[in-house]
Amino acid sequence: PFIPSSSGFAKMPKGWLGSWPDNKPAGVYSGGPYSWKDPKYYYSLADTAKDWLFKDETGIPSQPPLNTLKKVIPGMVWDTTLPFPFNNTWGYHDACTGAGMYDKYYEDMVDRYGQPMDIDSFSNKMQLMNATGYQGIFEAANARISDNGGVMLWKLNAALPSVIWQIYDWYLLPNAGYYYMKKACEPIHIQFNQDDSTVAVINRSRYAQNGLKATATLFDINGRQVDQATGAVKSVKGDHAASALSLKSALQKQKGFVFIALHLEGKAGETLSDNIYWTAPGNDYKSLNKMSGSSLQVIDMQKKASGGSVELSFKLSNTGDQIAFFTRLQVMENGEELLPTIWSDNYVSVLPGKTQTVSLSYDEPAADTADLELLVTGWNTPRQVIQLKDIK
Repeated sequence: PFIPSSSGFAKMPKGWLGSWPDNKPAGVYSGGPYSWKDPKYYYSLADTAKDWLFKDETGIPSQPPLNTLKKVIPGMVWDTTLPFPFNNTWGYHDACTGAGMYDKYYEDMVDRYGQPMDIDSFSNKMQLMNATGYQGIFEAANARISDNGGVMLWKLNAALPSVIWQIYDWYLLPNAGYYYMKKACEPIHIQFNQDDSTVAVINRSRYAQNGLKATATLFDINGRQVDQATGAVKSVKGDHAASALSLKSALQKQKGFVFIALHLEGKAGETLSDNIYWTAPGNDYKSLNKMSGSSLQVIDMQKKASGGSVELSFKLSNTGDQIAFFTRLQVMENGEELLPTIWSDNYVSVLPGKTQTVSLSYDEPAADTADLELLVTGWNTPRQVIQLKDIK
């Protein structure tokens, strides 16, 4: 079969049939959107837009983490008299690309999460925007996995030290969007469909999955469980999706901010996928700024070194009654993040009473460098520093 395509728009000549053999619309399409969008918007595109058949270009501005910003913007200070609260070097690194595109990115962040009061909160809130933006793009495509050919990003990485257009930056540091996109594209995936409030199981593998159980648990801003529902998925074919349950009525009962935590088990009770969302009337998530602290512990650390490469694993254990939200993990060397470091997951949220295993790998630095440290920080998690030399 022949599908006319280009890096721009593919248009069929007048009178030609569509794709063979079903005569459905065909082609590869570009055209974005390139500005940050509410995840629900991507679902509307996947449901209705012809150009979502195979989208070869779409993305969001995607700011890098704070430690990269400090490298590319010399003398960075918090100055709210400027259009962006740093200095004029900001524009040199792409912030003004797209006729005010970054303005909208910034404005949407403020509308949703509130005005940042310092550099740290500015960066953390932008990472929330990255996470939900990329999650929305790929999970919307997931919801129509049997109908569309795929979605590709503009773009994976920046061609210079930039403040936009990347899921990992010039220094090979991923932002939060990388991990949320990675999860959205996992082989067996559970997700909350934001067009109809259903919980769906996405099977990107080649083989049917049978006997699955989906659980959705709702929490309020204080980490208190307010509802729970389960659904069985008898079977989902390879490269297809299946609906597990609906949360529409459960969410209608909630009047304010809600976390939606999803869990998928296989027929032997093994964990196949976990996912988390946050929702609120009018997309007003400012209550996150008043979240109480969590009790997160790092336990069961194991280290294996071979041929200059190090593999490390540990568990994040939440022993309290509040969600440990958006927890960031870093390996530090002399005050700088060790790069590249390959993480199984990052910017993670751990539910009360639950434990999550994280693994990572990196190349062992030269012997004369300072000792490495594991740095754990988060939205509502106390800062923790663990000396990796003590791990045997």
